[in-house]
Formats: sequence, C-alpha cells, structure tokens
Amino acid sequence: MVALCEKDEVSARKFLRELGRKVEVYRDYRELLEHGLDVVVLTGYYPDHAPQAVEALKRGINVLSEVCACHTLAQGVELCRVAEEAQQKGVHYMLAENCCYFNTVQEMETGRWDGDGRKIESLLKVHRQKVMEEASVEVYEPPFRRFAEEASGAGHGGGDLFVVWEFMEALAHNRRPPIDVYMAMDMTLPGILAYRSALMGGVPLEVPDFRREDVRRLYEADTWDPDPRKAGPGDPPPSVLGKVEISEDVKALLEEKTRRYREESDG
Repeated sequence: MVALCEKDEVSARKFLRELGRKVEVYRDYRELLEHGLDVVVLTGYYPDHAPQAVEALKRGINVLSEVCACHTLAQGVELCRVAEEAQQKGVHYMLAENCCYFNTVQEMETGRWDGDGRKIESLLKVHRQKVMEEASVEVYEPPFRRFAEEASGAGHGGGDLFVVWEFMEALAHNRRPPIDVYMAMDMTLPGILAYRSALMGGVPLEVPDFRREDVRRLYEADTWDPDPRKAGPGDPPPSVLGKVEISEDVKALLEEKTRRYREESDG
C-alpha cells in the first residue's frame, strides 16, 4: 500500500496508526489516481463505486471494488463497456464479494452435500453464524479447502482473504478475475430492480444481461437513482417508506457517537 484517499482527517490518522507506517494521504480521489498506482481498492460510498472504477480503469489502473458494483443501470452499462476495453489491455476489474468464499459455501461446492436438504440446511445455519440450541440439530463447521490458518484470522468468516488472493492471482497471471464485471452485474442489478419493483407494488421486472451490447443500449440512459444527494424530478425516494425524517434524538445520538469516535481516534 502506497497511498489512501480519506476526506476525514481523524479517520486517516487512526488508519495510519493501525497500519504502522506512513503512506501518502489524499482528500481528492482524482489526485490519488495521479499517484502512479497499479491497483486501487474502492471502499467508499456505494453510489460512487462505478464512477470511481471507470475513472481508474480509463487510466490503466486495476480495480478491486467493494459491493455493490453500480448504483444505476446506466452506471452499470458504462462500467461494463469501460471494463471490457480495459480487459483487452490487461487491466482488470473485480468485485470484492466475499460471501462466495465462506467456508460453508466452499464446502457445498465440493458436491458432497447434493441431494441432502437437512445437511445443506445445517451448513446455511453455520453460514449465518447461528448455532441452533436444539440438541436434535447437528451443526457441522466445515474446514477451508486451502489457506485454513490464514483464513481463520481474516474478516467476514475468512472470505476477505480469498477475495484479495483471487484478485492478485488474476493480476499475476493476467487472467480474468472470478468475479468480473459481468458477474458483478449479475450480483448488483437484481437489487436495484428489486427496489424499483417494491416501489411499483411488487411487479415482476426482467433482469438484463449486460454481457450483450444490444441489451445494454436499452439501459444506457436509465439513471433512475434513489441517492438523496442527486434527487431530481422523477427520482425515487431513498426508502420504501418515502422521505424519512431523522428525529432530533437520533441526530443527537449520532453526534455523540461521532464525538466519542474522534476522541478515541486521537487518544
């Protein structure tokens, strides 16, 4: 790691202390991209993921993006087009979805559990980190198929280790990452459209396949966006409850938590 972008100075100082070494700190993302990076990891606000990924890929910088991949269908179309061009030049995009790498998911992928609903149900209970209290329920905690010791100390049930590993393997061997831009769309678009469906009373909506350019052209102007920062005529509310007013009590609680966080970070 050679640089980071963080607008909040207190958070930046706290991160650098935990990192244990000095790196360049930027408050502007475009300035960060001028640092001479090989890879950028996007962990900021969800609505900004796709535009920031597009900027980096156009500059020839490999991208590992937190979920979700895009905030609108139009963003998804642009991201697919730019990622395709970048891939042809050996510049890679990967979505950092970690649930696929949980030990329970890896175990189910072995095929040893097919056709046995009871055992799969037990695995899913472990996946949700809920140990059943009833003595009659057998819960099996499967081992990781590889890197078990390293994964045991990684975040999100070990999944974070494998996300980074798979991404770096793709870069090292110049091959398409396992969660490429197309799979990223498969994981992201259903959520966007599910929210649109909920606001329309639950009507069925088709999930497009953005692998196809002829399909993408149908959605390249679809900027339907619940982001309150960009609210305009015809845009949806950020909640199925409509516009939600935050009470003064909640605001006071958030301010107090922020104050304590800053004190602890600077302490």
